Amino acid sequence: MTRDEWKIERQKLIDCAKDVDDAIRDSHRDSGFMSLRSLSFDELIGQYGIDRINQVFAATIRDYDYDGRIRPELKDWARGVEMPPYYDEEQSSRYYVLDKSGAGLTDVAANAFLRVQHEHFPTPVEPEDEPHDFDEEDEDEFEQ
Repeated sequence: MTRDEWKIERQKLIDCAKDVDDAIRDSHRDSGFMSLRSLSFDELIGQYGIDRINQVFAATIRDYDYDGRIRPELKDWARGVEMPPYYDEEQSSRYYVLDKSGAGLTDVAANAFLRVQHEHFPTPVEPEDEPHDFDEEDEDEFEQ
């Protein structure tokens, strides 16, 4: 990645964080205390993509690692998100995190986003075993 590409990608992540933060704030204002009923991720996904929004939530949750308002399973998820090569853990709070939403709303919004992500892009389930061919003995078992 060239330096110019790096700058462009980094700015997209910063813009994404700002727009996600604004969407959460607007939804919270419309929906009331700790509710984000009106929050929709469709436009944000179209503009920034799933991966970039994941990175914003992950950077924010990593930044709130000390905070008990973030669910432990979200903290585990955030640690597993692959961050871009220009991401610096020490600098995350200045650039890539949601700085207006607070830990409680971040928890609610990240959980809602992961539900939307799962609905749009469900994770394929790996088969446990190879397909089983039934023979005559198996048919006898099922008839009993």
